[in-house]
Amino acid sequence: MAVRPWQSKTGVWYADIPDAETGKRRRVNLGRDQQRAEERFHREMAAALGAARPAAPVRATVRQLSAAWLASCDRQLSPNTVQSYRTYSAWLLRDYGDEPAAGVGPAEIERILEAHAGNSGGARNHFLRAVKAMYSWGVQHEYLPAEANRLAQVRAEPHTPKRPEPLDAATCEAFLTACDRCPPLGAFARLLLYTGMRAGELVGLPWSAWRAHDGMIYLAQHKASSRTGKPRRIPVSSAARTILETLPRTGGAVFSDEAGTPLPYWAFNNRLRKVRRARPEFKGVTFHALRHTAASRMHAAGVPLAVAQEVLGHGSTLMTLYYTHNAESALFEAVEALSGEGRHDET
Repeated sequence: MAVRPWQSKTGVWYADIPDAETGKRRRVNLGRDQQRAEERFHREMAAALGAARPAAPVRATVRQLSAAWLASCDRQLSPNTVQSYRTYSAWLLRDYGDEPAAGVGPAEIERILEAHAGNSGGARNHFLRAVKAMYSWGVQHEYLPAEANRLAQVRAEPHTPKRPEPLDAATCEAFLTACDRCPPLGAFARLLLYTGMRAGELVGLPWSAWRAHDGMIYLAQHKASSRTGKPRRIPVSSAARTILETLPRTGGAVFSDEAGTPLPYWAFNNRLRKVRRARPEFKGVTFHALRHTAASRMHAAGVPLAVAQEVLGHGSTLMTLYYTHNAESALFEAVEALSGEGRHDET
């Protein structure tokens, strides 16, 4: 289970640090300042992990290195990050798990990328970053000598993420209907579309963030810090309100399992992959595409840019403009106006 700092109702930050000798956790008061609390948390964790680190094998295999590195990540990083690292480690273990870690070099990495990542620049770079982080950790913790780390010089290829395209009305409705067959993916996707929220903001969202009396969702600072660094509020439409009122309250989070545990991001992503496997026409649809769809719908409806910016939680109107996509009908109306055949005012 990942260890992360948490804030009490009184504003004090705490963390339950594992004790190297007893294995039990001791609660540490990190103070009220979030930045200093994070810094002290990492110092405490580094001390605990350093004392608890077992002796590294003299000739570690890829499997031994991967297991030790993932165990370290599990104690320090978020569950979503660890899950992605486990996925990329599985690519490496499939062919080279029992090979010496020092024997894996650029040629072996390229074969893995060709087999699993294909032409996806994003997947290739994510895999390279994960594997290089694992080998750097291995050198630091003496699982292999520095000169044996043949991946240190491997560089990620320049990659510009493709701008997600918004969904037209028919495609969007068909996609949401397909998501309804993999609950609670349908409710999750509809809330993303009806609120314009980021998937990372909706995952783990506590029920307490929704104030039904004023129709707002209030995101705490730690939820928004990855973007604007400021708390924000999100208005809840009647359609989104209906979904929230029909969801079962099995835990403290809006999306929780039957035991009351908040569902992690990968649980929704796995369901999305299942939908895309069953319906090839949705292969390129992502959760972020729903956010672009929400922005484009507000733009088409004539919502002022400053208002859309606040709803989406952007730091500038330039970012909101990037999210808006013009419909083809609007483009044709624009060029018709150039020939004088469109609607215009006589002066």
